[in-house]
Amino acid sequence: MAPLVAGLLFFKYLNKESRIIFLLVIIATVPQVLTAFIAQAVFLNTLYNIYTPVEFVMIYLLFGRQISYRLFKSIRMVSVVVFLGVSVPVVIIAGIGNRFLNEWVCAANLCYVCWIFLFILQGLLDNVEILDSGSPMFWYLAGLIFYAPATALVFSFYYSIGKNSLIKDDLWVIHDIFNTFMYIFFAAGMYKNYRNGVRLKRRA
Repeated sequence: MAPLVAGLLFFKYLNKESRIIFLLVIIATVPQVLTAFIAQAVFLNTLYNIYTPVEFVMIYLLFGRQISYRLFKSIRMVSVVVFLGVSVPVVIIAGIGNRFLNEWVCAANLCYVCWIFLFILQGLLDNVEILDSGSPMFWYLAGLIFYAPATALVFSFYYSIGKNSLIKDDLWVIHDIFNTFMYIFFAAGMYKNYRNGVRLKRRA
């Protein structure tokens, strides 16, 4: 909720990366809101399953396309091919609405981890200050570093943990904590974007 409010308040100050994050937050809000009103399993499965490739494209636009080194671009391409290699048979076999495709979520988040580390390594090689808390990208990067590995881990056991009440609650609490931190960091990034925009406007 915090990044949604921040995005609405600071929208005119948001740069391209911040607007991608804001759009991602809006898209993610749709299934979360509808879940509270619709209990039909096929509809919800379809909605969440469609969200996964949409999120994949948005994170690619945020980090993946900024990778410029030839070797890193090759690794990025391999990760996309792997994601598609997982996606096609899973969708064909399981369908888009019969069940929640946790394999899809795991594959996507492992790709995010790969792109994030390539992005960081590229920044180090180019002597770009990645760990600059005044930059919105620092906060988006930090949020996804926390969220993506935790999500890949939890969702890899999605159907197993549902059968074990002893670990189910603990794992979902961990995931919810990382999810909350991610949204707080997203809101912080948008706020930093706003503050930077105000400073530039005053200097003009």
